[in-house]
Amino acid sequence: MQKSTNRFCTRRIMSCSVICLVVSLISLVPGKVMAQSYRSLTDKVQLYMAKATAAEVVKSLQQQTPYTFIYDPEYLQQCTLSDLKFQGAALGDVLAYIDNNAPLDIELTKNNTIAIRKGNADKPAAKTNGHVAGKVVDSKNEPLPGVTITTQSGQGTVTNVDGTYNITLPPGVYNLTFSYVSFDTRKVTEVTVDEKGVTPLDIVMKSSSSQLKAVTVTANYRKTSIEGLYAMQKNNPAISDGISAEQIARTPDKNIGEVLKRVTGLATMDNKYVVVRGLSERYNQAVLNGQVMPSTELNRKNFSFDIIPSNIVENVTVVKTITPDRNADFGGGLVEVNTLDIPTENFLNLSIGASYNDKTVGKDFLALSLSNREYTAQAGKHRFLLGTLDWKDRDDIVASYNKQGKNPSLFSNNWGVAKFKAPISPNYQASFGRVIRTGAGQQWGIVASASYRNTLATQDVILGREGFEEAADSEESKRRQFKGQRYGFTTNLGGMIGIGYRNEKNRIGFQSMYLRTLDQQFILGTGQNGKFGSDNTLGYFDLAMQTTLWQNQLKGEHAIGNKGVKIKWVGSYLKLDRQKPDNHMMLADYKQADGAGINDYNISTFGSNFAEGALRWWSRALENNYNWDAAVSVPFKFNAGNVAFENTFKGGYAGWNKDRLFFVLNTASKIDNKETNYLPLGQVFTPANNVQVDIIRFGDNFKKRSASSACIVCHAG
Repeated sequence: MQKSTNRFCTRRIMSCSVICLVVSLISLVPGKVMAQSYRSLTDKVQLYMAKATAAEVVKSLQQQTPYTFIYDPEYLQQCTLSDLKFQGAALGDVLAYIDNNAPLDIELTKNNTIAIRKGNADKPAAKTNGHVAGKVVDSKNEPLPGVTITTQSGQGTVTNVDGTYNITLPPGVYNLTFSYVSFDTRKVTEVTVDEKGVTPLDIVMKSSSSQLKAVTVTANYRKTSIEGLYAMQKNNPAISDGISAEQIARTPDKNIGEVLKRVTGLATMDNKYVVVRGLSERYNQAVLNGQVMPSTELNRKNFSFDIIPSNIVENVTVVKTITPDRNADFGGGLVEVNTLDIPTENFLNLSIGASYNDKTVGKDFLALSLSNREYTAQAGKHRFLLGTLDWKDRDDIVASYNKQGKNPSLFSNNWGVAKFKAPISPNYQASFGRVIRTGAGQQWGIVASASYRNTLATQDVILGREGFEEAADSEESKRRQFKGQRYGFTTNLGGMIGIGYRNEKNRIGFQSMYLRTLDQQFILGTGQNGKFGSDNTLGYFDLAMQTTLWQNQLKGEHAIGNKGVKIKWVGSYLKLDRQKPDNHMMLADYKQADGAGINDYNISTFGSNFAEGALRWWSRALENNYNWDAAVSVPFKFNAGNVAFENTFKGGYAGWNKDRLFFVLNTASKIDNKETNYLPLGQVFTPANNVQVDIIRFGDNFKKRSASSACIVCHAG
């Protein structure tokens, strides 16, 4: 009996405990329900804050709603929130965002009071946001500024004046809605945002019919992104192709000359010059940041794309047909290179690489004397002409040489050849980007980039010109051919800095870019050339080229009103300086002992196919370009009976001023060698042999300043 009583009492005690626990839980439920009921608040609010304290956010909400907020301002001042972009969002969604991203507990009490207290519960671990970025255009590929973009949670943004947008979101899956006056609303589902990732999404919006209202076109992300790409290509009035920075980053290409090989319909020569659809350089045109580039060659229209590093490029577009708003000075293709602008997110990229060529690395490498200057893309001082390379007129050089008594010692004796073991070729690249969002869709951006590359390469050469056998149809012909090696020494360095600002109505940017390249090609070999009465002819060719490019550009784009009227303008300055400092060419009768070094070639009779004596020449092409351009576009609609038409009026003014000069100075070096002795190569052109340097009267000297401007009016159908 006693045992039963214990069992009964024990069961009763357990029941009481359960009842007490249930009562306790029931008593907690109303408070929890009340604390979370703020999610049902539907009052519409707007917030545009890149970074703000919780106190600032609450103060803004209090001004926009009839609710009373109770909080500790000192504590909320210590809580920071970022990327607050809500346009017409429900108050409950905004409070939920604050609740999830700050150590706060929010409670809706009676009498329209919202209490915000220091949170006791641990918040979820903070995640790095991702981005959705792209461009919104109409059916004619015209950018649409001011398009409203919202998510299902109320976060949103608007497109900039150039139609671009960037919305920052926590990782997750979203539905994005694109709405704009007089256009069908687009809804894109299943848009995945990854941590630290950028999800690209370009949208083409169609003008709505006046007979239809509230039309929403819905599609998932995969279908919409592919549709946007195809629609932009279809609506483009020009046939074009291109490659983006993301695609370039996945390649090992170090300069744009290498990148262009990957564009459909293009081929490159020497990884420098472009052939479009089989048409050579004279039919093509190069454009850098909207500015037509001058030729980098003296005797032909051509541009060397290898001087532009790949890490500073945002995209490359090749236009293959003419449209009214583009330069018409091409028949094959217009290659447009655009460098980095305002970034979509902060970034820092560092790249260190090296290339190995088993025919070059660790093998003997020949070149004229090298100093530290060649490794910084500058010609060595031994290549200077009368003490400098800053000559602008051939006549000034001749006058200076004559004034100094035609002293041959003013020309350095740099015919000697240096030999060393070739190292691996290093490559360094660094780029930096920073974006500062100041609220209300305003962005400041800065980008900077630097690159350096030094490349050594050795190639076997068979030469069929300069009097050597051209074809090798027989063993005798092969024996007479010139055979040797080409030793290529190339240094490239470049840097760029840009700063920009944009909001819904305006976009302004400034960019400055500096590039310098030194390309030295040394060819040495032997063959049969009957000009010197001997079967043993030494061919000595030294070809050096130094190129410097400096571009500064200020540009802007502005939306006027809400009718789609836009104004674009740009002003730029470009300086291009291309020199061939102290190039050498010599054909000589030679003798060489077995096992002798390269500088132990002994030569007697020598000359070139251009002049009596060994040829040395200097040339320079210097161009200063000023370009300016302003354009306005005004969309309009009209009806022809029951048919509605849309069109865009475009007008603009463009001008340029060019100051260009180039000269070529040729010299012939001779010695007194009546006995036709065989002299060591490095000691031939010395005062001991009565060296004489004559300036050849054949050369070039050109200066011209030209200017042009034009007013263009057109319309796009």
